[in-house]
Amino acid sequence: MALQQGHATSKNHSLQVACVQFINAIITTPDDLDFRLHLRNEVLRAGLDDALGNIPEQPGEDLAVQLEVFEYHREEDVIELQGRFNDIRFELEYPPLL
Repeated sequence: MALQQGHATSKNHSLQVACVQFINAIITTPDDLDFRLHLRNEVLRAGLDDALGNIPEQPGEDLAVQLEVFEYHREEDVIELQGRFNDIRFELEYPPLL
């Protein structure tokens, strides 16, 4: 995916920030959890995961903010997904009496 390549290979800090900001905008926009998870996994699988591993320890304030946004929304989606499965588990363990 060109966005991950632009982020990973560019020495231009502004381009890196813009790429991650655009990825965040695409991933966080849908209301549907399943679709957000699908988008995030596709972007990570397309190369963003490798690109994130190559970020320096001190990425700069703008890039750090965008990376924090990415991680925050990823964690929030994981919590929401865990909540969904906990609800299902509870229903299986304590089925309603009919």
